[in-house]
Amino acid sequence: KQGSLTAQHLQEKADALPKDAFGQKMADIALCWQAYEAQLAGRFVDGEDVQEEAALRLPQSGLFDGAHVFVHGFDILSPQFCRLLSAGAPLCAGMTVALTMDRPEARDGDLFLPAYKSAQGFARLLTRQGISCFWQYLPHAPLPAAPAIAHLEENLYAHPARAYPHP
Repeated sequence: KQGSLTAQHLQEKADALPKDAFGQKMADIALCWQAYEAQLAGRFVDGEDVQEEAALRLPQSGLFDGAHVFVHGFDILSPQFCRLLSAGAPLCAGMTVALTMDRPEARDGDLFLPAYKSAQGFARLLTRQGISCFWQYLPHAPLPAAPAIAHLEENLYAHPARAYPHP
């Protein structure tokens, strides 16, 4: 649900697959999801439903009107959260979304690719709404640490890895 899929969409995909074990598992998942939705209908909501409803009601709520919104603490921005933020973006005075990630071309850029792609998706939503956005990477300063620790911080997830030159 966070990725904007529905039980119906999953069922359609399952119907298009060969009737092997994978296709049958997809059909089972679609069936379970449909049963889950039927149990919730008219009685309960889950977190995804709450976020969808919040995105629909946000413009009328006045919550973001003229506000300076700062979003921080997320590894990635789910498509559903992006829709919620983009519903509020035209209403607020400014919005800053801070993610922990490096540039894709950085030596450890692969590690942050999910965060980067989610930020790209959010930027596309804003652009479709005619809202300008820009990216700013903060300069990286090495932590004051012993040489071995500083090397580890610089190379832990980097590719290609560089061996520590000392014992």
